[in-house]
Amino acid sequence: MHVDTRLERWLKALKFIGWAGVVASTILAALYLEEVISIWWSIIVLPLLIPLIIFPIYLSLNFTYSQPQMNTTSEWILMLLAYNGTASLRIFLILSSFLLDELIDTPWTVVFIPFWYLLFIYLAFCIYICPGLTHKDVNMKIEAFLLFGYLCGTSVSGFLFLFYADQWDYKNFYFVFIPLWVVCGIHLFLFFNENRFSNNQEELVLLGFLVSFTILITLCVEISEIPPSVAIVPLFLLEIVFFISEFLKIFEPKGYSALE
Repeated sequence: MHVDTRLERWLKALKFIGWAGVVASTILAALYLEEVISIWWSIIVLPLLIPLIIFPIYLSLNFTYSQPQMNTTSEWILMLLAYNGTASLRIFLILSSFLLDELIDTPWTVVFIPFWYLLFIYLAFCIYICPGLTHKDVNMKIEAFLLFGYLCGTSVSGFLFLFYADQWDYKNFYFVFIPLWVVCGIHLFLFFNENRFSNNQEELVLLGFLVSFTILITLCVEISEIPPSVAIVPLFLLEIVFFISEFLKIFEPKGYSALE
């Protein structure tokens, strides 16, 4: 469904501003890791908070103006999950930056409490949406399986990260991402096995980004000769592509599909 031109511009602008915040934080992080600038991590994450504030607003506009046929209960549940999920992620990023800046003295176990709450929100989302995905008329069982798969992989990787972080000992750090890599491997197998390449190139790009990003993080931790900023390269390239894409969409004269 298409929306009026004015709202269309607002939706595109919100997405553009959100990606601009992500790109700004990434650039600041790269400059800090390369010791070009000396600032606090709490300043680096500030632009990253912008898309986390914008996302629920963007979602609300979509539901209100672009999806009027949506059930009120469904809209309420999804908005509740969106507000809680973004709030928990904001708190997690703020606490993490404060700990890295030594503004607070607390173990990573405490800092990760909002992260676990975020995963709980993700679980609630999976429980809510998966029955619809597995319905015979929809037939998206693979998507439902992968939703739970990434939840399990991220949860186990989170526990393993805490094991290393609280001891500040990152020897054999690659163990942290093994659960996530297993899920990515299954995802890649299903992707090609189901011949999804022709219509889902973006899915493959995001999968490749996740794998390369985590591998580079591991290499930077394990091999001191590799600059830490190298790990950010896949993230930065992905962000630039989406950033430019959203910028160009602002000037598109055609109608706008709210959920594209």
